Amino acid sequence: MEKNSQNNKSISSTTLNFLKDNVLNVTDLTRTNKLSDILNQYVGRESEEVYVIQNSKKRNSQAVIVDFEYFERLLKYKEVVDHAVDDYMYHIAKERKEEKAQLTLDEVFDDGDFDYEKLIKQLKENNR
Repeated sequence: MEKNSQNNKSISSTTLNFLKDNVLNVTDLTRTNKLSDILNQYVGRESEEVYVIQNSKKRNSQAVIVDFEYFERLLKYKEVVDHAVDDYMYHIAKERKEEKAQLTLDEVFDDGDFDYEKLIKQLKENNR
C-alpha cells in the first residue's frame, strides 16, 4: 500500500531539533536573555538561522526572527520572481490581445472571484 506524502505525519530529527531550539514562546523571550542571544548570533555575518516566536495565549499569534541581511536577500529573490511573473504575464497578454474572449462579462462576474462593486469604486477613485 502506497503512503500519501501529505498524510505522512512522521517527524525527522532535524524537524524535532528545529522545534526544540528555534520555536520559542514570547514569555521565554521576555523572562530570559534569549532575545539578546539570538540577536548576537546575527552580529558581523549573515545568518540563515530562523526563529519562530509564538504567543501561547493567542493561537495564531506568531512571528519570525531572521537576520536582516538574510531577510533582505530573500526580499530580493521575491522581487526577481515577481518581476519574472509580471514579465511572463505581460508577454502572454500581448500574445493573446488579438484573440477573441471565450467568456462573456456575465460569466466573469458570476464566477464569484470578481467583486463588481470594488471595481467600480476603484475606477471612480482612479478618475479623480
